[in-house]
Amino acid sequence: MEKPVRYGVIGIGGMGANHAKKLQENKIENAILAAVADSNVEYKNKYENIPFFENTDNFF
Repeated sequence: MEKPVRYGVIGIGGMGANHAKKLQENKIENAILAAVADSNVEYKNKYENIPFFENTDNFF
């Protein structure tokens, strides 16, 4: 089995939340959600086991 591709999502308020959800639910083959970034820290609770960043400088 190949090593999974690690994805990060920037912006969780709209479409990014859909992408992150699909990654978390393993609906994308050979891919994992590795990090999330959003300026709204209220979203952090949805991603407890995923590194969460408040700005893109720290994300990258």
